[in-house]
Amino acid sequence: MNVFEEASYREILKKRVKELHREGGKLNWRKIAARISIQYTYLSRALNHAKTHLNEDHLYEVCKLLRFLPNELEYVLALRGLETAESQARRDYLSTRALALKNSQQVGGAVEKSGAIGGDIHFLLSPLGWLTYFALGLPAYRANPRKIAGQLGISAPQLRTILNSLHDLGLMEIGENIYEVKKVNKNHFHYSFDHPLTQLHQQMLRLQCDAHYLRLPEGKRHRFMATFNADEGAFEKIEKLFFAFVKEVEKVAVPAPSKQSYQLNFELFKWF
Repeated sequence: MNVFEEASYREILKKRVKELHREGGKLNWRKIAARISIQYTYLSRALNHAKTHLNEDHLYEVCKLLRFLPNELEYVLALRGLETAESQARRDYLSTRALALKNSQQVGGAVEKSGAIGGDIHFLLSPLGWLTYFALGLPAYRANPRKIAGQLGISAPQLRTILNSLHDLGLMEIGENIYEVKKVNKNHFHYSFDHPLTQLHQQMLRLQCDAHYLRLPEGKRHRFMATFNADEGAFEKIEKLFFAFVKEVEKVAVPAPSKQSYQLNFELFKWF
């Protein structure tokens, strides 16, 4: 079953159970209810009634029992969020997130057919995973990763999924449990600016940036936008200043101690 061809998280769960049965599995909904410590009648209602939903913790546990891959689990959680979110801004974000996860499978298929390694796709297309990785580079969050959930506005199950993905990708080393981070390894995924993965990554991260920006108080955020008319000569001069500024920022940022995480989005392009 291709999870990403479905638009209902309930249908995904039902089809996965049937698929496992065909493969000889003995897991059924009564056993699943017992494993996640909820009543079977409630689970049945959540699977068959539009206004009743499993909470995120229970849905996460069901997905783990049904052996969903991390990107599949994220897709299921996004679909559930779309059915319960009241904020239009969050619905827009979740819709874009679900679409990006679906599109990543097409990109991933092309990468795999070309013989390249595709394990980085889920990392690059998960802005929450990307930000969690940078947070773990800060001593305070590496010592207590649970703090990341509150800062990013995500649930504990979502954070566990992200941490497991980072561990599976070799981006961090752990001790006895997923919250005991021993070491954060260097990001070993590198793509050119015009690579389709890079473009999708930037689109997804920009959505997360906009949501976070609006939550920050005045004085803790800065934004500059300008639409202007000029000639090609002026554009070329501005372009040189653009790249010179980026290099100056790099000179300041690279040797600085890692105590906080910051974001700088800087764009220059032609409209007409």
